[in-house]
Amino acid sequence: MPRSGDQAVVCGASMAGLLAARVLSEFYESVTVVERDVLPRGAEQRRGVSQGRHLHMLLTRGLSHLVELFPGLLDDLVDDGALLLDGTDPSAFHIRVGSSEMTSDGTLTRPKDLVILLASRPLLEHHVRRRVRAITNVTFLDGHDVLEPTIESGGVTSLPCRTPGDR
Repeated sequence: MPRSGDQAVVCGASMAGLLAARVLSEFYESVTVVERDVLPRGAEQRRGVSQGRHLHMLLTRGLSHLVELFPGLLDDLVDDGALLLDGTDPSAFHIRVGSSEMTSDGTLTRPKDLVILLASRPLLEHHVRRRVRAITNVTFLDGHDVLEPTIESGGVTSLPCRTPGDR
């Protein structure tokens, strides 16, 4: 695939930043993810993700996009304790999403259209981050704050960073 440019920088290693880095890795020679927190190696809560202690739920469409970007992600999440509700056990929930609805006999009208993954935010980020780290043209610069970018000719030409202890 032809590259769009030499260097892309992503500010933040949350889910949005990780997904942006994954997609940009196909279009740029080098992608750097700059993150304020020092990133954990495992599925640990981190200071910069205040909602990280909440249970996170991925529905069918979002989950299918993640699995397309990161093959094997679903199996790894389930192996690590995420709960997968795939419409085969209607007693697990009562729900209507799109065209899939629970009927009076406890079955779903379109069970294969309804897949739900329940995982902690740290678990989800850990598995996605691990896969993004494995992309050869993506590097992480964690424990750094992004300062004011320099913008020239309609684009960012530099993005100074500092460690939180620097003044």
